[in-house]
Amino acid sequence: MPRTCLNLSDSTASGLSFPDDTLKKYRVFLLGELHGTACNPRIIIKLLKYLHENAGVNHFLIEQGMSIAFQFNKYLETGNEDYVLKQWDYRYNEYVSFWRELYRYNKAQPADKKIDVIGIDFEEDWAFAQMVECLKPSDKAPPPEMQPVLDSLHKLTTLGAPQSYVDNRLFNRFRDELLKNQAACVRYFGNNYYQLESICENKSSYKKFGKRNTEMAYNFLDLVDETDTVQKYFGSFGWSHTFVNYGSFAYYVGHPRELSTGNTTFESKVISIGMVYDSCFSFYKNKIFQLDNPILADFFGSKKGRAALNLFRSQADCPTALFTLPANRKELKALREQTPYVIYVKGQKAVTFSPFKKGY
Repeated sequence: MPRTCLNLSDSTASGLSFPDDTLKKYRVFLLGELHGTACNPRIIIKLLKYLHENAGVNHFLIEQGMSIAFQFNKYLETGNEDYVLKQWDYRYNEYVSFWRELYRYNKAQPADKKIDVIGIDFEEDWAFAQMVECLKPSDKAPPPEMQPVLDSLHKLTTLGAPQSYVDNRLFNRFRDELLKNQAACVRYFGNNYYQLESICENKSSYKKFGKRNTEMAYNFLDLVDETDTVQKYFGSFGWSHTFVNYGSFAYYVGHPRELSTGNTTFESKVISIGMVYDSCFSFYKNKIFQLDNPILADFFGSKKGRAALNLFRSQADCPTALFTLPANRKELKALREQTPYVIYVKGQKAVTFSPFKKGY
């Protein structure tokens, strides 16, 4: 199988290579990962740099909400880590390094080439409260009608740790009060009101997991200009969001006629790159476990899945390799239906807690 080795210790995009027609045809590039393996941020930064330089990707999609994206954009704009120190990514050394490297890389880009961050997942109270604190004016008293919910959000920012990273009850309460008291909120927040109003339109919820991919697709399509035919996007998501022929985020964006929207901007313009983990470690619900059946237990636990994994093992002459999947290998048929490319990694450790985890 065609393959190249990826050196995760350098900061370049070396080892990555995709055909010119792939780079020209597709506008949304997605990496399907299993969360919490230490190599993920290194692979993501290499792919982001490569696609920025070779495909014109200027937008980085994250599996997080719009309020978190707002704060990471402020960090990329200013270099001030106070905006992001309390966010989930900063709990882990490898993601701290990722964001710092992206900041340095982005700082060196001309204005029209800079990368921005787009959040398309559900909002959660912890991050939303941090954003509202950034947008509140310091020289005005809040409307009396908004005072109780603003006090609750402020109190949340003073806590050492969130009780939940998926709770959005305060977010929903704020949205209701904002829309109910629109005129007063416009006077209070000024131009920042429209930023808040846009984020409050996010109706996705972790509790509606079955609808999460649909809502992510709606959020993404709402955020982009459907008349634009140039802008390109890259994001790294959990594998279940990137299956291109299943009811995933990738599926709905690439097959927009499945949604009640007339936006067909990205129809047949979405491509996924799959990660195959062999004897790696990760986390799930804060627990570390060995991935005896990498990616999907139901696939790699099957006879054909094991044959595919053994094929990667026999042909990978380095710990991390990019494979182009040939169409004529039967053991790769099920995997190739999801992605024409696989990044195979072996023996990787889990992410490690950063110093910023203290106090959480």
